[in-house]
Amino acid sequence: MSLLAFERWASMLHATDFLNLKFSFRWSERKQTPEECAKTAVEFLKLVQKSVPGFRTWRQVNDDKKKSVSLTKPSLTKLFSQGQQLSERDGKPIEKLGYKVFLTSSSESLGFLGVYFHFGCYGRGNANVAVLDAYLTSKKAKSLFSLSRCRKFCEQAVAILEPEDAILDNLALFKHSQSPSSGWIVYLANPEAQRLPKKLPRGVEVKPFKKLGVFLIAADNSFPNVPSTNLKALQALGRIVDPLVKPRS
Repeated sequence: MSLLAFERWASMLHATDFLNLKFSFRWSERKQTPEECAKTAVEFLKLVQKSVPGFRTWRQVNDDKKKSVSLTKPSLTKLFSQGQQLSERDGKPIEKLGYKVFLTSSSESLGFLGVYFHFGCYGRGNANVAVLDAYLTSKKAKSLFSLSRCRKFCEQAVAILEPEDAILDNLALFKHSQSPSSGWIVYLANPEAQRLPKKLPRGVEVKPFKKLGVFLIAADNSFPNVPSTNLKALQALGRIVDPLVKPRS
């Protein structure tokens, strides 16, 4: 199941009212072994579990046996090794295309989480990503994703992943903004962050993060409602950030 297919599936949840938030972290060339990929993935998944408690059981998408996945380095190393990209022509591994792992977790009382990793890509035009797609159905779960908690999660995730850019948005916000860089929270690593203009849309908070880059906080009091009351500011920020983000496949 692709990430887009998961989004379409999740959008058809029977819940009449659910909160969808998508945290995307991206970077270009970074050659890694399955063991190195697993180490980073375990740290990220532990952060997810800490940030959204109640999602205890994880399974791999397209696993017919529906076995639970142990969030340990040996277990994730095996999954990353199995998720290596293969040539359609001869079935041989294509090392530069890295490894993919897609996990989901569900709770009848809370909702659904999807975590997608594509790590170990290198070579021109190859993208590495870590994505958390959350569909939360209960008030208790939704309360865990206040703006302050989202900011904290993004900061901790950036410290783990060290991406080149990141964004907090969802499909509904994207449809209104029509920009892949229009989000409630946007992150840019150096040197892209250093190319930002001094004048940004009104209401956008600039927060340097360690020595890695900067966060651009565009969310206002309407977060996470869509359309946001400051939609024009989000759209303007997207037009500024789009040219700074490296194109990735």
